[in-house]
This record gives sequence, structure tokens and C-alpha cells, in this order.
Amino acid sequence: EEGGSMSVTEKGCLIQESKVWFPLVGLGTFRLRSKSGGDNVVENAVKAALESGYRRIDTASCYRNEVNIGQAIRISKIPREDIFITSKVAPKEMKSFESVRAAVDDILARIGTSYLDLCLLHWPGISGVDVSSNLHKTRRKSAWKALESCYIEGKVRAIGVSNFEVRHLKPLMEGEALILPCLNQVECHPLFQQRSLREYCKENGIMIEAYSSFGEGNLLSHPRIKSIAKGEGFKGGEEKKEEPDGSIIGRMMTPAALLLKWAYHKGLPVIPKSSSPKRISANIAAYLGPQKLSLKTVALLDQLDCGEKFAWDPRRIA
Repeated sequence: EEGGSMSVTEKGCLIQESKVWFPLVGLGTFRLRSKSGGDNVVENAVKAALESGYRRIDTASCYRNEVNIGQAIRISKIPREDIFITSKVAPKEMKSFESVRAAVDDILARIGTSYLDLCLLHWPGISGVDVSSNLHKTRRKSAWKALESCYIEGKVRAIGVSNFEVRHLKPLMEGEALILPCLNQVECHPLFQQRSLREYCKENGIMIEAYSSFGEGNLLSHPRIKSIAKGEGFKGGEEKKEEPDGSIIGRMMTPAALLLKWAYHKGLPVIPKSSSPKRISANIAAYLGPQKLSLKTVALLDQLDCGEKFAWDPRRIA
């Protein structure tokens, strides 16, 4: 396990600075939007997640779905204190100390809550500035100070970052921060394992949370991952039965389940995204379920690390 600053148990971990219980699996909501006509995509996804046992919802200022998420949580009648909500300050909102504080207030207003359980800086850079500019460094510092002030005031119960490389973290860890980031949310999956970043974060008490566990869907049809999933899931005895849509009947492990179990084996919290109630339920069942990966399977997946990234790339940001 790579629990960082958190004591990991089977289903969650304790953020030690704030003593906040952090469920290891959450619903990701990137690109989930409800249309004005009332299709309720976001509300239905949150409803399905809460009914399936999720107690953590991940959103962001730039996802434009925080209002819908807040409505779905209130409709659920589940007490607010039983649901962990993460949101993120967008790059365009990192222009100053005051703009970050205003962004947090706006997030709270959109969700309709008096506090966030976790607030992250979404990106190590600010919008509209050359990637090599030193402005990114100074704005990161002021943005972090703003999050610290929100933490001290109780507007957020824990603070962290997203998409930060080691060089983005070092100034915070080496004196800039009064309150250290508890978490770094980054893309992480067998093809992009972020080993050096994970090691740095482990050494410095920062938990790594994985997003894009499915490589934005690309890994679900990856030939090698499909092959490993079939080999891992079938334990012999019963006959393999393949349906016309390619799904396997029996004790086959799906690529999605395999990828989530790999993350679990590595001690990585996850936020798989789906709008399908069936898949939402299957994802949490796979991640927290009793089936374990064999060491051979983990080794096969580890061998796929090739640096292939599917989401934004922060490596050029100064």
C-alpha cells in the first residue's frame, strides 16, 4: 500500500492532518453534464452511486455540474456529513489569493454546502500564460496560501493538489506551505504508472489518487489488458460463454475490474466515471470486492508501463 499521509484500511483512510474519513472509491464526474431539457444525467449518476454504496463524489469548478451534484445529494436524504465531496479550483481562478478564495466561495454556493471535505488546486499552472513563465510558480504559492486560509476558516476540511509534478510540489514541501497537501490527484494506470512521482509523494506523506483508471476508455479495449483479464478471472471448471456483445458469462474478470483491482493493489484511491447505474455499481463492487489479483497478474500489468498518457500533460508547466 502507498497510503502516504493517510492510514489505509479496506474501504477508506484517515486524512491525519484533518482527521477526515476519506472513502477509497468515489464517483468521478468529469464530462458528466445534465442538459437544460432535464435529462438529469448527473443527478441520476449520483443517485445510482449513493444507492450502490459510494460516499464520495468528485467534481470541479470547470466540470459545470456542481449545482446538479448538490441537488442530487439533498434529494438522497443522506446526511451531508456522511458524504465526502471533493471539488477543485480551476486554472482560470488561480490569478490571485483573492480569486482563489472567491472560487471556493462560489463552489460552496453552487453545491449548496457550508464546507468542502477536500479542495484541490486543479492544475499547476494558470490560464493564458506561457508554460515556461515564472508566473506559474508565484501564482501556485499564492493559490496555496488562499486554500490554507479557507482550511483555517473551516470552509474546507482538507486541501490538496491535482496534476502536480515533483518540481511543482517541492516548494510547498520545502517551506512555502504551512499546511502540507494531503493528496495529489493524477492520471495513473498500468500504461502510465507515475512511479517516481508516487515514490516522492509516499516519502513526503502525500497520498496519490488515481484518475483516468480506464485511460479515458482506451484501456477497456486494450488487447493485452483484455487478455490478462480473461486469464485472471477464469478459474477453470465452468465453460466460457461469450455473448454477442463480447461480455463473458461466468467468473471472468472484466478489463474495468482488472484495472480497478490493480489500483487497489497499489493502494491508490480511484474515481471511476460512468453515467450507467450498472457500471457504477460494478465499479465499486470490483474495487472493494473480495477477489484479489495474483502476483503474476500484477507483474504482467506492471510490465505495461510505457508512459502513454491520455489526459492533460502538466510536465511542461514551469
